[in-house]
Amino acid sequence: MHVGFIYNYFADQFITEWSVSVWVKRTGDSSGIAGVINNGDCIGSPSFDIHVGNGEVSLSSIATDGISQLAMTDAAQILQDDWEHLTMVYDGTTLTMFVNGVEASSIPASGNIENTQCAMNIGAMHAGTEYFQGYMDDIYIYRRALTADEVTAFANQ
Repeated sequence: MHVGFIYNYFADQFITEWSVSVWVKRTGDSSGIAGVINNGDCIGSPSFDIHVGNGEVSLSSIATDGISQLAMTDAAQILQDDWEHLTMVYDGTTLTMFVNGVEASSIPASGNIENTQCAMNIGAMHAGTEYFQGYMDDIYIYRRALTADEVTAFANQ
């Protein structure tokens, strides 16, 4: 799904907190990389993204003031035919990836979220490529950093 309304969401705004939460159920081939949710990849690094690959949450990233920050989470598995809860939290100092309410990876990151002026993509790396094969539910985007307790509560619903 290509969601055009987010093209200029970050324009002229200074956003230093951001969270994305989504339930996924992988049903297809787990080889290669598949996009879960991102703000496009049309002119270099997206503003934010979550990708999976080979049954793993392969990375989450955020671009801040022109610098891409990656939180690698290769050890966190996305099982075939199981519902999994993924949450990316950026609080202005740290990018953290949670899988099923448990912190999977965390790295320092700072600055305002970059405005790439790309559409948001759900279920693909960018429009028309690297599709996620499966189901998604309860996709939420927050303009604040969720707390670890909130992430755990969402994952346990």
